[in-house]
Amino acid sequence: MRALWVGFALVALTSAATPSLAAEEPSGRYTMERTDDGIVRLDTQTGAMSLCRRDDGRWSCEAMKDSQRVLRDELDRLQAENRSLKAQLEDMEETFGLGDKHAETPKSPEFNLPSEQDVDKAFDYLEAMLKKLKERMEKLDEKQGGDGREL
Repeated sequence: MRALWVGFALVALTSAATPSLAAEEPSGRYTMERTDDGIVRLDTQTGAMSLCRRDDGRWSCEAMKDSQRVLRDELDRLQAENRSLKAQLEDMEETFGLGDKHAETPKSPEFNLPSEQDVDKAFDYLEAMLKKLKERMEKLDEKQGGDGREL
């Protein structure tokens, strides 16, 4: 009698465990729902939806527009572009020395005008160059005979 009860208990436990094992198994990747136009197929892993139709004895599925996915893709693209532009800006600020993050206002490059002495030195140098040029032209003229003819 005892063996009968043990056997009955094993059968009961096995039958009770079977539905719970089936519930733990993942359902298929796709779920399908019949519509007037055909069958809508949902990819449960990606969320992509397709409309499947039978045409000339062949089934074909066409991706349905997903405005949320389009917006998500555009948002991802813009975020990547924003990161890239920020990195370029930091590189440029570092290159030109404008990247002082502790300063309240960005530093502007200093522009110093030359002093009057610097301007005088530049003109003196230019006058000396013109004087030497004139002397060389006169020497060249003397070598050619003074009237511009070659000897």
